[in-house]
Amino acid sequence: MSKSAFAPVLMLAGLVACAALAGCKETDPAPADTDAGVTLDLGAIDVDAGAGLSCQANVPVEPFGTQVGRKLRPLTLGKCDGTPYSIYSDDFCSPTRFTVLGIAAGWCVPCQYESAMLPALQAEYEPQGVRIIQVMFQDADYNAASNEYCQAWVDNYSLTNVELNDPTQLTQVYFPMGALPATLIIDDTGTIVYREYGASSMLSSLRTKLDELLAAP
Repeated sequence: MSKSAFAPVLMLAGLVACAALAGCKETDPAPADTDAGVTLDLGAIDVDAGAGLSCQANVPVEPFGTQVGRKLRPLTLGKCDGTPYSIYSDDFCSPTRFTVLGIAAGWCVPCQYESAMLPALQAEYEPQGVRIIQVMFQDADYNAASNEYCQAWVDNYSLTNVELNDPTQLTQVYFPMGALPATLIIDDTGTIVYREYGASSMLSSLRTKLDELLAAP
């Protein structure tokens, strides 16, 4: 797959235009168990509750939800090579303090911008105990992304973070009305402590929140 299929036109004007659109970015908590007025089917995501983990005591239990203050339900997706990966895998254990869970799609231009910046984000925050996971939700044609497309995305942006594929669209409950990219920060208890939708200029809002969380005692 050609790199040109993914390469973003890195222009500040594009980000500013996106940020100016209504609904392009949202960081406020949603009502319990709903997003954009739609009741969430979280039951479909109940995959494994941390079976086999060395830190099983840290795997969260209900109440699960999608908004700030609720627990992220246990979720298993495949890496680009098809290997199963649980959000609460062993690398959820110490020394991970926070997990950044981003959801992207190939048709989403802001997702391309943010993916290009993920290697730098990884290099800066991984030593501070931040784990970064990105989920490929769809390809450039709005279809479920194949493993080959997932790997091409990784190769194009030289990603070193955990990259997962979501062919059955399980993560759709974590963003309303197709608002991508979507980003969650989960603490070491599995609690969602931050979420945002839409373009983040140079990942500035995400960095600001990570710095705030990491500085807290």
